[in-house]
Amino acid sequence: MKKMLATARITRPYGVKGYLRLESFSGETKHLLRLKSVVLEGESEKKRFAVEDRVVNGSSVLLKLEGIDSPESGRRYVNCIVWVDRRSAANRKRNEYYTADLTGCRVMSRKECIGEIDAVCETDSGAYLEVRDMNGETYVLPFSEQYFGRVNVKKKEIEAKGSWLYNEFTGTHSVP
Repeated sequence: MKKMLATARITRPYGVKGYLRLESFSGETKHLLRLKSVVLEGESEKKRFAVEDRVVNGSSVLLKLEGIDSPESGRRYVNCIVWVDRRSAANRKRNEYYTADLTGCRVMSRKECIGEIDAVCETDSGAYLEVRDMNGETYVLPFSEQYFGRVNVKKKEIEAKGSWLYNEFTGTHSVP
């Protein structure tokens, strides 16, 4: 399992002391108030920071990171992804999982492996799974109840729904 998880995005600097406003990916913010360090990842760099202070501001959390002491120095981190150690991420409820844990899962249909998840792509319209079938062909499918069922992260398996998917991945055809 991956040791770091993307948990938030920097939306903007806040105030004159260099605080940064976070947008939590999960909607949960309690874990952000316990952070001791974070890794910020932008287009061209990835850098670890110690967390000096944490403040709740409405529905957002503000972080004060070591070395970022003004709104000007904070602006360069706008839209950066906030990575945290897995142990510092939001707690999961029963039957919940991190989407990062889907990569490497086998896609199962009729108790047969028909592919494997190579990547998870998060978009504004939802998550998409990049699935490589047993022949090496790649498909990108919406991660929705229409296409996928039960997820078992411990077994690294995801259920494929519908015979059309099974037929597509195995090259078989059914006549209605």
